[in-house]
Amino acid sequence: MRIAILGAGNGGQSTAARCGRAGHSVRLYDRFPEVVEPLASLGEIRAGGAVEETGPIELATTDMARAVSGADLILVSVPGFAHRYIASELAGVLQGDETVVLHPGGFGGALEVRKTWSDLGVPAGVRLAETNTLAYACRVVEPGTVHIGGVKRAFSAAALGASGTPEVLGVLQPVFPNVEAATSVLETSFDNINPVAHPVVAVLNAGPMDGGDFDFYADGMTPSVVQAMEALDAERMEIAGALGIPFRSHPAWLERSYGIVGSDPMDTERQLASNVMRGIGVPGGMRGRYVTEDVPLGLVPMTRMARLAGVHTPVIDSVITLAGAATGRDYRSEGRSLEDMGIDNLTPEQILEAVA
Repeated sequence: MRIAILGAGNGGQSTAARCGRAGHSVRLYDRFPEVVEPLASLGEIRAGGAVEETGPIELATTDMARAVSGADLILVSVPGFAHRYIASELAGVLQGDETVVLHPGGFGGALEVRKTWSDLGVPAGVRLAETNTLAYACRVVEPGTVHIGGVKRAFSAAALGASGTPEVLGVLQPVFPNVEAATSVLETSFDNINPVAHPVVAVLNAGPMDGGDFDFYADGMTPSVVQAMEALDAERMEIAGALGIPFRSHPAWLERSYGIVGSDPMDTERQLASNVMRGIGVPGGMRGRYVTEDVPLGLVPMTRMARLAGVHTPVIDSVITLAGAATGRDYRSEGRSLEDMGIDNLTPEQILEAVA
């Protein structure tokens, strides 16, 4: 299969190693020459940790058209704040019969991409989908070398609209046999667990986060912090339930993803830290993606859906406010809006119909 991977960060390089090792033709795109050039010189990506493998890459480039030309599958593995940029760049090169999957979609990623494409007149035949998470817990160690902390036992994907999900899975499963169908991109959005697992822990550990030498999962997950995280998770599940969207709790998510079953939430987090996330640091501290992505592109759109559903979210609202105060940013004004997702004039019932 010819696979274009857009984004050469943690997820993109990890996926490239797996796809190349499996015999697929891999083209890797990134907008930054300083990222692409060493990968082009190496011609391969090496993975270590839970997975030990090396995969060749056919091409590493800053040229979007070269990367996606003739691709059977286009995987977009970029931060949520780059979705609109990637969508705009793709708009000029798509022919109308491609399969594009945001891996992952974050909260509302596919909806924002579709809105961008609609504004730019992208052909209607392009199949657009998203996953709820990356297939791996991973970090780039150095250019061309990634550490895989864990491989998801199962994760989810859905097309926008959902009637196209079986066709998308037919393309995805040769690459990711562990991917399963979600009911819609609303389910994958609410099942993106990063806004639950990251911002509240960061805010309650802001001092150590700024210090730099901080093991986020091993040191940051104290009983009080985990209790606050569970309170935030309860609000997420209440929003999803009020909208009629399937959901699973954070502990259930970890059991499905990694097979972790704890005696209580704190024990679950201890197992996650020791078995999957050992040594995972926090690049950028409070100004890293655990805050600057997961708050405006995770928690903020979640609260906007909460208002539609009539659900109060005092814990989520507090985390957004404190994260903004700590970093000097207005995440509510910066964050992904209903308008960005193209659903600002719709009722909850109409939104469900729009993604079906």
